Amino acid sequence: MFVFSMLSTSVLYGQKNKRSLEIGAKLINEYFSTDGWGIGLGGQLVYKITKHSGIESGLYYQSKPVGFSIYISNGISNYIYSGKIAERRLLFPVFYRYSSKFINFSAGPELGYFLGWRAKSSSPGLTINNYDTNNLQFTFSAGVSKSFNLSESLILEPEVKYNLHLTEEDFGPAFNISLRKKLF
Repeated sequence: MFVFSMLSTSVLYGQKNKRSLEIGAKLINEYFSTDGWGIGLGGQLVYKITKHSGIESGLYYQSKPVGFSIYISNGISNYIYSGKIAERRLLFPVFYRYSSKFINFSAGPELGYFLGWRAKSSSPGLTINNYDTNNLQFTFSAGVSKSFNLSESLILEPEVKYNLHLTEEDFGPAFNISLRKKLF
């Protein structure tokens, strides 16, 4: 126990100077298997605790398309009405992040909160008056990114991510890009 305590103290002490904080903006372009691309934008925070390990978080606004069809039959004729709405969500991820010079990995949970919806299109004769969905969405994400230093303090980071939306039984890739400033 004493040896483990001494080793962990020396490892933590040796990596104290590796802490850094980066803040910036992130553009999200996420594909939903059932309805297509959802675009989002928000603020991002990356905090490195050691040389390679840290936390990635943020707060993002996303507009997600949702398409649907309604089939009506009166016994003689069949009618199909379709429509599309845009769900508006606020996303809050908390990811473990492994960083290196060559490639970065991040994984963890993301909580989404439903803010509202807006009708985008519908068949003639169909009016969308009400829409109901889960207020909270739980997602597990894992991604790979590459950091490019534009200057000593400015970082551009493209990212490929895979999202598994557990509450909506949906999944898909995301292609994101971040621009951050290193504060310390």
